Amino acid sequence: VEDLWERRWRDRARIEEEEKARAEEERELERAEVEKERVMWGREKLELEKEKERVESEREKERAEMERQKELRERVIGTV
Repeated sequence: VEDLWERRWRDRARIEEEEKARAEEERELERAEVEKERVMWGREKLELEKEKERVESEREKERAEMERQKELRERVIGTV
């Protein structure tokens, strides 16, 4: 009888340890998934920032070209 109780106690302790280990594995998987999403969002944000900078650069070049053409027209009109 004593042996039976001892075996049950050890089985129960082993089961609890296995459940704790599974719970920890699940938490680790969740953390890894959250980290993965964070990295993906970070990459997407970086790509969007690069695209924004590229568009702003193009707009600035267009503004500069328009300003240059305006100055050329003013010079031509001034020499006529």
